[in-house]
Amino acid sequence: MIWNTTNPRLAGAGLKCVMRVLAMLLLFSGPVWAAEDATERFQAGAYAQDITPDWFPIVVNGGFQPRYAERALDPLHARCLVLDDGQHTL
Repeated sequence: MIWNTTNPRLAGAGLKCVMRVLAMLLLFSGPVWAAEDATERFQAGAYAQDITPDWFPIVVNGGFQPRYAERALDPLHARCLVLDDGQHTL
């Protein structure tokens, strides 16, 4: 993860991302009023949030010794996909 809670600029970054994902899940999981039989309707929703850091260097997590990234080669995204066939939600 990129979030560092000791840095005041990133202290709420994790919570903000979780709240955005929950908002999207609630948006796509609303009731179906138009369908006569909800089991015959397939719904899908997707969302991508840009999470590329604004400042560098940044610590790269996952190793035994700290490593630092000086730049991002490509934009980083957190992605969410919701699928619903009327009986199961994924």
